[in-house]
Amino acid sequence: MEFIDVIKWVVGIVTPVITWLVGWFTAKRQRDNDFLGKLQSSIDLLSSKNNELMTQIVSLNETVICLRRENGELKSEIEALRLENSQLSDEVGKLRDQLTGIKTITRIKKEND
Repeated sequence: MEFIDVIKWVVGIVTPVITWLVGWFTAKRQRDNDFLGKLQSSIDLLSSKNNELMTQIVSLNETVICLRRENGELKSEIEALRLENSQLSDEVGKLRDQLTGIKTITRIKKEND
């Protein structure tokens, strides 16, 4: 084998290997870029979903605060009504005590008529 034949043989083997390496590195860069693009779109999607959820949470928190305020007002009203009911019950009791004798007299008169 002559030197030129060896060079042709080496070039015949090395050229496809070099071509394959260049193609592989180029494709790797493209794959990496595609991966980064997909990753960025996933991040964007998650970010938009997160913003939607945060908006919902803020809205629900405002509703909870409003409901708690209304609940506090209703509890105050109930307490006031209970106090008024207690006072009215005491007053009704006193009036019943005063009417006890009158009921007896009224019944007697109706029975005589």
